[in-house]
Amino acid sequence: RRKQGGDDLEISVCLASGRCCSLSISSTSTVEVLKLQALEALSLGGSLKLLDPEGSVLQPGKSLEKAGLRSGLTLTAVVDPIRLSATKRAFAAWRLGGGVVVWGAAGDGGHPLRRMQQLPNV
Repeated sequence: RRKQGGDDLEISVCLASGRCCSLSISSTSTVEVLKLQALEALSLGGSLKLLDPEGSVLQPGKSLEKAGLRSGLTLTAVVDPIRLSATKRAFAAWRLGGGVVVWGAAGDGGHPLRRMQQLPNV
């Protein structure tokens, strides 16, 4: 499950609720791999952002080493909820962090460019 090479890091990931998990992961693994392991360990669905101890969002493509992570750190996990809306034949998902994903029949709202004027604050 983890890449070869690099030292193993022991990192805690905690939700705002106080629920935490401890993960052992190679320092050459990416933040994205750490996120996936945290999602599984915390039994969460969807997506989350990991914040370092200073509150900065960790970039998914960086290695843990390049992100400056070391053993013993506790990271904060922020669940990124999605709000859904639908018409008869189209759907839209609003992400808390910004952005909208649409799919379905173009005439019913499934085409993003046709609805852009109706989403001025997104």
